[in-house]
Amino acid sequence: MKKKTPAKKRATAGGTHPRLMKRKPNNSVATPDGLFLPLHKMFNFTYDPCPMNFYEQGIAPDGLTERWGLSSFCNPPYSDIPPWVAWGAYQAELYGTKSVFLMPAHIETHYWHAYVWPYASEIWMCWSGVIFPGFGIKFPIPMAVVIYGHYDDLPPRKHNEVLVVGRYCFRVIILRQPPFNRLFYTRSALGQE
Repeated sequence: MKKKTPAKKRATAGGTHPRLMKRKPNNSVATPDGLFLPLHKMFNFTYDPCPMNFYEQGIAPDGLTERWGLSSFCNPPYSDIPPWVAWGAYQAELYGTKSVFLMPAHIETHYWHAYVWPYASEIWMCWSGVIFPGFGIKFPIPMAVVIYGHYDDLPPRKHNEVLVVGRYCFRVIILRQPPFNRLFYTRSALGQE
């Protein structure tokens, strides 16, 4: 007769690391320097609409209401990704700003089908897994770098190209090439009725 495994052991036996399972959800995890610094060198970021620890400091997320910089980097809080992605897509389409997101590659979700697939210019799917500071292990969810807008000063990338950024490997998916169609969002589509 097979011995039953306790519930706590079963929860961690499926491949998710126990250290991550014990932690409470945290919206303030820094982007690894090994990924951010090479991205910053490539894209020359001028704005971060959702800086680290803004939830803990009680600061209102102004990044969801104000106009972003010409080149923005956003590692959105993973408990509330859709409004950030919608606002980044809106900024790129309406004002021509360029935005780079680091986020989980949950391609089955509504926000991916509503705001990533139709409006992103490129998606870089991470092969190697991302190790966030303070964890020491790879994040168990696949990650992607999603790019809105077109960066003229970068060398052109090809669809299905393998790209190495720092110590991370990505598969490039080209979705749209310029000139982009100007698609305007309604306030209701952004949840701002």
